[in-house]
Amino acid sequence: MNLGWFAGPIYLGSYPESMKRMLGSRTPVFTSEEQSLVLNSSDFFGLNSYTTNLIKAPTSSNTEVTPDASLTEKAIADQLPDSSTMEIFACVPDTQVGRDGKLIGRQGEAPWLVSCPWGFRKLLRYINEKYIRDTGLVIMITEQGYPVWREYELPLDKIIDDKDRQEYFAGYLGEVLGAVEEDGIKVGSYVAWTLIDNFEWAAGFNQRFGSAYIDHKNGHKRIPKDSGKWLGEWFKKNVAK
Repeated sequence: MNLGWFAGPIYLGSYPESMKRMLGSRTPVFTSEEQSLVLNSSDFFGLNSYTTNLIKAPTSSNTEVTPDASLTEKAIADQLPDSSTMEIFACVPDTQVGRDGKLIGRQGEAPWLVSCPWGFRKLLRYINEKYIRDTGLVIMITEQGYPVWREYELPLDKIIDDKDRQEYFAGYLGEVLGAVEEDGIKVGSYVAWTLIDNFEWAAGFNQRFGSAYIDHKNGHKRIPKDSGKWLGEWFKKNVAK
């Protein structure tokens, strides 16, 4: 739902049918004037994407709310009593475990993030086919990155030698290149998340996405990680002139 929720009105003129069925009378209805203002109003397709989820069959007919559920979860259960998932932005339950019982990619420090490059290629194809094929617009990849597992516990030399992050970018950028060269998809930019280790919301400084390390104990010195150097070399070789 997250993608269709925002892209549907802008590129197709309405919300997805799955969203309408789920929300029922709560689905906002555009006036003809509002629709004309929103439809085809973008200059490019901006995309943040980090991982891949697979859909799965519902395990029950009703949303289960545990005693320690958040206020958001309780509100969802109250408003959508027939929903079988607590995922806010989806109409179906999802998973990152394949049919073989294994994760579909390398687990990052963020619990929701596994490295799955082939899933991103599928997403680019889907967006191109469903929303922008005949518009002439380009996809601008505005965020994509990887928090190495337990990086905050590693010695400095291992933090700098961030092979897992390099493999992540190699996989994802390889799929971007394939989408451009083999699928004919127009990609206008790629922003690797992120330049330096940042304060990552509730996870604080433990989820580190940066391609540069910050030494908070010694004047906040910035030390480039190998992934940052790798990215620089990759773009020198693969950016269209």
